[in-house]
Amino acid sequence: MEGRDDIAAMLDATLDTVQPGNWTLEGDASEADGITEGWVRFETASARGEGHLRRKIK
Repeated sequence: MEGRDDIAAMLDATLDTVQPGNWTLEGDASEADGITEGWVRFETASARGEGHLRRKIK
């Protein structure tokens, strides 16, 4: 998904079932050219996962 509206709709539809939690940042986040990014680990009701997050600061 991309964009605030798409992400909000997905979260509204899935959060109660997925139950994400235990979020941890893996290593240090980095920032360059107004973009902050880093790796995270998390758990859900049925699995563990990891993801790469990027956020552009306006």
